Amino acid sequence: MVSDTHVSGLGEGPYFDAENGLLYHVDSVGSAYYQVNVETGEVQKRTVEDAVVSMIIPFQGEEGQFIVSRGNTLLKLDWATGETTLLATLPPNPNGYERFNDAKCDPQGRLFIGTVLESGGVVPEGGSLYRVDPGYVFTQVATGFTISNGMSWSNNGATKFYFNDSDGCKVYKFDYDVSTGTLCKYPIRSSKNYY
Repeated sequence: MVSDTHVSGLGEGPYFDAENGLLYHVDSVGSAYYQVNVETGEVQKRTVEDAVVSMIIPFQGEEGQFIVSRGNTLLKLDWATGETTLLATLPPNPNGYERFNDAKCDPQGRLFIGTVLESGGVVPEGGSLYRVDPGYVFTQVATGFTISNGMSWSNNGATKFYFNDSDGCKVYKFDYDVSTGTLCKYPIRSSKNYY
């Protein structure tokens, strides 16, 4: 059982390492990354300087190494030491401070990451969706989102890409070309309230 002291201000971005029985997640507002052993309940925590954190995803073939976000930067986190290495920073947005929010990798291992734009508060439809290309180059693949959030691909060869905008409970569905990592058509949007 997980300790009563393991409480997140805003727990998000789970990743489950089934082989080792370890659940990783972030506390977005607590600037912390967590590892929870689901068998023993042991909790480990890594913190960064005060900033919104939103993702923790393992590097393929590099045990204990994770790509994480802090504000508008991507970092490499060594879980054993807690040390981070800067990988990339999102280019400045002239309309405000654009920060990362949620991220997932497609079946080919390409990283997609959504953003939120802030300028005296969250800017409606100011966020975007980026694909992180080799060399940590950010390629904007869609825009016009307020609170970019959860992502997923269909099981039928990843021909569909699903993406949430928490503002207004919107769910978008795109056609997806898994060979190129391209969103192929304008999305179909559902604004039904699922809460």
